[in-house]
Amino acid sequence: INTASLGQQYAYLPHCVKPSSTSGAAIIPPVDWFINNGLFYTSNIKSIIIPDSVERIEYGAFYNCTSLTTVPSNLLPATTLKTGCYENMFRISSGLTTAPDLPATTLAVDCYNCMFEYCNNLSYVKCLATDKSANSCTYNWLYRVSSTGTFVKASSMNDWPTGESGIPSGWTIQNA
Repeated sequence: INTASLGQQYAYLPHCVKPSSTSGAAIIPPVDWFINNGLFYTSNIKSIIIPDSVERIEYGAFYNCTSLTTVPSNLLPATTLKTGCYENMFRISSGLTTAPDLPATTLAVDCYNCMFEYCNNLSYVKCLATDKSANSCTYNWLYRVSSTGTFVKASSMNDWPTGESGIPSGWTIQNA
């Protein structure tokens, strides 16, 4: 099993949950309603399934998960964002190919800051933001991702810059 499935079985380690060294499955207490800051930091999980009981995923939760290749498209359903909420979320998760959908229309300060930075295989992002006027909301969020890919945006959003803090150069742009 190469999936982190939250809420099935668990082993508690103080402030830290480590995936099984043989299966790649993360073991999380079934009562958890949030994923701590850096919970999976540098783990070798390959995919993740999160139950509806999880209400909050904190800063950098999947930072440097280089084996992580798959996340559910609805992993980050928030439509109202707080300052820095997804900052560094998947940074250096170089195996990730498809980003979870990002349905929020108004971005907050630093909300996507470095979110997918160094995700070298990332080639698909769907972001429905129509207001990205907040300071550093997408700073380096797509720095060092795949040189080709698809970016799906809200059809009414025409202010996306190109480059690592916008839509990567070389990517195809589609309207949602």
